[in-house]
Amino acid sequence: TSIGRAVLSVMEDYVGGNGLTPVVAGDPVAQKTFVEWSNQLINVQGTKTLSQILRDLIVNSAGSGDVLITTPIDPTAGPNEVGLRVELTSGSRIRTPDDFTNGKKDRFGNTIKMGVAFRDGKEVGYYVQNLLKPNQKLSSRKLDDFTYIPRFDSETGRFNAFLFRNPSGEMAEQTRGLPLVFPVVQEVKDLSDLWDSAILGARNKNLLSVMVQSDEVTQVYSGMGGVDEDSGAPRVEAGTIIGDIVDGAITTMPSGGEIKVINSSGMIDLDALFLRSNRYLCSGIGIPMELLFKDFSQTNFSSGKLALDSFFRKTETWTLQISRLWTFLYQLVNI
Repeated sequence: TSIGRAVLSVMEDYVGGNGLTPVVAGDPVAQKTFVEWSNQLINVQGTKTLSQILRDLIVNSAGSGDVLITTPIDPTAGPNEVGLRVELTSGSRIRTPDDFTNGKKDRFGNTIKMGVAFRDGKEVGYYVQNLLKPNQKLSSRKLDDFTYIPRFDSETGRFNAFLFRNPSGEMAEQTRGLPLVFPVVQEVKDLSDLWDSAILGARNKNLLSVMVQSDEVTQVYSGMGGVDEDSGAPRVEAGTIIGDIVDGAITTMPSGGEIKVINSSGMIDLDALFLRSNRYLCSGIGIPMELLFKDFSQTNFSSGKLALDSFFRKTETWTLQISRLWTFLYQLVNI
């Protein structure tokens, strides 16, 4: 929908931006290596650059919640090629196996919360539920059906994975946040349907807003769109379908007739309805209405500043996570 596209556009502008630029003073070779790698098709499928992957990261975080970023190595990469690849996985697959419920630790001594492994309060790995097998109806919570991915390799220190979270899921004690647009999905659809119906209604109103009035009530004649009382050959006074009239044509009507314009009072106040609906929608999404619709005309200074401050505090968390991810990738490419 148009509103859905606006939400993603705001997320991209204020969180993802146009891509981050690495600044490495005195090391042009390292910077050149990273830029060349980021401009290649670096996802596992070989279809997207790093900028496109960052955009997908923002879009998926709004649509499906947390996103796990993993960094596999392409086994077919040549000796002079950076084999690092990036893959995105839905955060809904980061879950706790049944073996580790009730506070039981895994074989590494980690505590598992919402599929995230913690050791001494630090995030050290993730339990990723495997994809469904061909004849499997429901996903299993058995440990054998999970893959453990350490955040950093225990022997080499290599960066392996990073869980990009909504702000509500940053702390270990907090439950994973719902997708950003989840609370208002139906409202987005309803607003789009309402917008379409309002446009259609306005068109219909324009077509039905002109009528012909006559004092000759004895004749079955209603001017435009009227019908003749005689079912046989049409008479001169027979009605004319408005859609059949050629632009600029002159039509006749009974003596004493006049044209009246109808001002329908049955239309709802669409402006007030859209304003109220948009406020509910933006409140659920967490994006100020003024920012989403690029309209500050009905907002005073203090209200607008409060809304923007709240939004920027939220986006600062996402931006910080992307910066950390960017740093990990930059170091890994050059290593």
